[in-house]
Amino acid sequence: MTRIDERTERLHPGWIAGIACVALALLLAGCKSSPKPAETTSVVPHAKVNTASKELSNSGKVLMDALNHPKTAFHYSYKGQENISDHYASDKSAKPQVGDVTMEADVSADELDVTATRGTKKEAHKAKKEDQLNWSLAQLALLSSVTGPVMDISVVSSMASAAGPDLVNGMAANKFNIDTTTLVGHQKAAFDVAKTILTLKDVKGTAWVAKDSGELVKFNLDVSRADDRGNTWQEHREGEVTPK
Repeated sequence: MTRIDERTERLHPGWIAGIACVALALLLAGCKSSPKPAETTSVVPHAKVNTASKELSNSGKVLMDALNHPKTAFHYSYKGQENISDHYASDKSAKPQVGDVTMEADVSADELDVTATRGTKKEAHKAKKEDQLNWSLAQLALLSSVTGPVMDISVVSSMASAAGPDLVNGMAANKFNIDTTTLVGHQKAAFDVAKTILTLKDVKGTAWVAKDSGELVKFNLDVSRADDRGNTWQEHREGEVTPK
């Protein structure tokens, strides 16, 4: 098996979850469009909630686009504790194995420099854009620590609360607080549906979105997970973008 195949196999659970996220988004959209004659919430607050929700939901896509097609130079750092089992998705008897995951990456339009650890496994990639093979390997390594947090944030974005303006590495940003343990009513019902599709149990933390670009520039999440095999585990995810 080639190195590209190994990386693709490792990312496979993320793509499965991505498909589930799309299905969930359609379901939540359907829930939002259902009539609620008993509610008397005014139009203006409802519009503000939707705007904030859309901003947070889109921010992950903007970050992914910046990593896939960088136009400016920046540093991306990541650290967390995650399920690092390579066999969990394919072996139904496999248990989650939580371990340390770290990444430091210098990103620019024509060069990627990525160093990453996943448990005891380490890898480093330095590639020019014209070297398509090594550029692809570097991007796969880079995206491996971004896909999961972006999907978690996307799922709970409509349940987050705007916490006002803030600064992240000199960038003006909007701050959002996330705590699914406090959900009630239709938000709790929607998240309960999400938990039947994904391994999410609860998500608590904070995310920051740059005001000018709409990019997810910082996140700090504690994620509780539970699967249909009776396994439960805790994960932590922190990521940050620093302009150069």
